[in-house]
Amino acid sequence: MKDLTGQKFGRLTVLEFAYRKGKHYYFLCKCDCGNTIVIRRDSLLKKNFTQSCGCIAIEKSKQRFKKHGLHGSRLYYIYHNLKHRCLNPQNEEYINYGARGISICDEWLKDFKNFSDWAIANGYNDTLTIDRIDNNGNYEPSNCRWITNKQQQRNKRTNRFITYQGETYCVTDWALKLGLIPKKLFWRLNHNWSIERAFNTP
Repeated sequence: MKDLTGQKFGRLTVLEFAYRKGKHYYFLCKCDCGNTIVIRRDSLLKKNFTQSCGCIAIEKSKQRFKKHGLHGSRLYYIYHNLKHRCLNPQNEEYINYGARGISICDEWLKDFKNFSDWAIANGYNDTLTIDRIDNNGNYEPSNCRWITNKQQQRNKRTNRFITYQGETYCVTDWALKLGLIPKKLFWRLNHNWSIERAFNTP
């Protein structure tokens, strides 16, 4: 094994040999940013070698988001959250999204700017939330829209939707449409009134 101590690879300076695992040799390196990291010898020597502890990738990501000026914005927060609930099993909302097979289209997943451009072109403002038109569908341009929080609550898959005379609404919207008190309409339906009777009784 050739000792690499003292040599520099990108931002990494080799401090000392760390250990051997099987046929691979590992070295302790110090990055110019101050972090230390253990790197496999061939990762330092190969053509596309490891150049930092990971700080280069972080800096490039920050620069990419800085270009559009939206990093840290509410829109970026929405984007960050929808990625986590679809992709991160540790996220408390994952069970209702990623675990159900709901995913994010490649166009949005690979670049936040694609998502932000779509959002702005489709009426985004800081009072609206992203909503999937089909609650079993994915996050993609054809299945998403910006709506108010009140509308969002009515579009939950736990809501009860009723089709009557060719129209479909949730119970709350039916109550408003028929001039009824929503709680009273819920009570009628929960007490086994027929839809015809519940909707047409004053």
